[in-house]
Amino acid sequence: MAIKRFLDGLRYNRKERQGLLFLAIVLSAATYWVYVGGHSTLSPEQRSSAFDMAKRKLDSVNAFLDSLRSSRFFLFDPNAADSLVLDSLGLNPVVAARWQNFIDKGGFFKSDSDVLRIYGLDSNWWAAARPYMLFGTVDTQADTQEVAQSEAAYFRFSPDTMKPADWMRLGLTVAQANAVTNYLEKSKGNIDSQDLGNIYVLDKEFLQRIAPYVVYRQSADADSLRSQMIPVNLIDAPALSVLTDWPLWKAEKLINYRDKLGGFHASFQIWETFGLDSNDLLPFQGRWDLQNISLHRIDINQASIEELSAHPYIDFKTAKAIVDFREEVRPFRNLEELQRMRLMSERKMAKLAPYLLFVY
Repeated sequence: MAIKRFLDGLRYNRKERQGLLFLAIVLSAATYWVYVGGHSTLSPEQRSSAFDMAKRKLDSVNAFLDSLRSSRFFLFDPNAADSLVLDSLGLNPVVAARWQNFIDKGGFFKSDSDVLRIYGLDSNWWAAARPYMLFGTVDTQADTQEVAQSEAAYFRFSPDTMKPADWMRLGLTVAQANAVTNYLEKSKGNIDSQDLGNIYVLDKEFLQRIAPYVVYRQSADADSLRSQMIPVNLIDAPALSVLTDWPLWKAEKLINYRDKLGGFHASFQIWETFGLDSNDLLPFQGRWDLQNISLHRIDINQASIEELSAHPYIDFKTAKAIVDFREEVRPFRNLEELQRMRLMSERKMAKLAPYLLFVY
């Protein structure tokens, strides 16, 4: 058992192998230059300078390796993730295979702590991935469900009352949390969405995730908030431009994306609009009216490849696979049958589901 654990520890994913190879090349070159290329001719001062240069190179390599180790996480269901999804999340391939084997044999995770039962799981990876774990079916009718990472990690808050520890609960590092707190402490008056959008350590993805939970003091009046709600599924571009004070071309981008989707079923989709950033969208957090949703739905057993691939969540390859299956095997009877084909990620399938009809 100890030998097997040792061998598992020697396995690296593709990014880690690239980093180790880069490290070996740099160290070999530095060693050759210092000890072979100039050993007999370098003065003590030159040799000291050479060592300093080699050290700086090593530091840069370490920084490069650190960047390789930091995985780009995304929302996922631990009970539905396969080895490919887990590998893209930066998990050791051997552990990812054990994970999938556990699920295939009927295993089930009830909470994020259950995930630690997977033998060989790196606790540091688990701690980083934990906020992105979603258990159970995503409620696509909920305005904020898709962007919420976990009940424990997110809470309603006012930015001007937050301490560094509170920002860290939302997923920021110590340095990021301190930077945000220092920036907000220097701001005069009430904090608004524009202030958050101007903080360089807060990227669009993070702002999107916390948007449903932020409470601004100047928008606390419920009557005032209701009077400014925007019926985003009914409004046209000129009216949207007036309500938001956007240039018409920005309003048209949002409306065009809405029409390609077939309507918005959740506010996080608005953040997907190409050409709109956090400065455009944060001021209207909580003001998108999605109560009267009338989505345009696609009959997956009748739509052509062109009609399917015209939807933003379906690419041509996926559309062709859908049409080939229903013509060569049988029509799709429900969403579960489509999910079993593994044509897209669980996250994208959850977003697409409200737009599908299964008529057979």
